[in-house]
Formats: sequence, C-alpha cells, structure tokens
Amino acid sequence: MSPSFPILESVRALFPKSANRTIMVANAWNPADSKLERPEPNGWEDGWTHVGKPATRDVVQDLKDKGFTVVNLEASGVANRHKDVPISALL
Repeated sequence: MSPSFPILESVRALFPKSANRTIMVANAWNPADSKLERPEPNGWEDGWTHVGKPATRDVVQDLKDKGFTVVNLEASGVANRHKDVPISALL
C-alpha cells in the first residue's frame, strides 16, 4: 500500500474523483526567475523549477514563501493530468 499524503482539498477539487489520491506539484513558477510576465503553460521553460513533491499545505506554503506564484499540478488516472494554478487559489 502506498503512503497517503494530506493533499490540499483545494487541489483535489481541481481534478475528477477518478484521479489518484496523491496529486503532485510537478513544477513551480517564480517570476523572479523569468523574463515573462506570465508563465508558459504546463510547467516548461522560463522561470519554472522542478518540484516533484505531493501537493500538501506545507509544500505549497513553502513554495509561496520562496516567491513562487504558480504551480503545475500533476494527477494520474485522468485524461487531463496537468493543471497550472496560482498558489493564491490553493491556500
């Protein structure tokens, strides 16, 4: 049995119930690391940093505290498995 992480309910609500229990923060975008005003979609290119951690309150809050403003969430078990979401909408 895989460990269960306390995924934020605001994160879980973004995906269908068929999504696997553990939803990950694949990447995070920091405007200080980018030349762009807004992030490119799906956690690629300018300003994105790989995270690879479960989307728990602690992980998302830590990213916010470090200046990240958008996360690229990844869920398995669904057709549209990636979503870019402002951190402010999750906390």
